Amino acid sequence: MLIDYRYDRSGTAIREMMSHPVPGPWLDAHPDVEAPLSREVAARPGETPDVLFEAMIERAIAEIERLRAKRPEDDEPAPIPPPEP
Repeated sequence: MLIDYRYDRSGTAIREMMSHPVPGPWLDAHPDVEAPLSREVAARPGETPDVLFEAMIERAIAEIERLRAKRPEDDEPAPIPPPEP
């Protein structure tokens, strides 16, 4: 919600920076930093928080459906796997 609030109340330049993992002006100010993927993403048009939120929800639903498909046929809940080291 914090990002939505700031996004809705910011100008176009700030909105564009908020949609990238690393703002373009920061990358421009630090040409010695090797960040080819961040630079590539910063050169592309960004997405709105609403589009990013929708994509996150779609991925979460797909993951839940994938996990449910693996569930045993009986009424027992699927066991929770131990965390990976």
